[in-house]
Amino acid sequence: MPADTLKTRVLNSQRPDATLVKIAVETVQKEGVRALFRGYIPAITRQGPVIVVQMPIVEHIGLMLGVGYL
Repeated sequence: MPADTLKTRVLNSQRPDATLVKIAVETVQKEGVRALFRGYIPAITRQGPVIVVQMPIVEHIGLMLGVGYL
């Protein structure tokens, strides 16, 4: 989740000159590219089952109502 990671770091920064580009460059230089993807596995673990269950149910309800694919 690179966008979320960078947004959080910019908002938590106490420096007045903190821009998205500066924070991104510093993060990659200090911690590597993998630091941008922190929280990816927990997010997928949380959202994966919801998508696997919810999407077939929504499609089935749409077919039952004669709407076709939503």
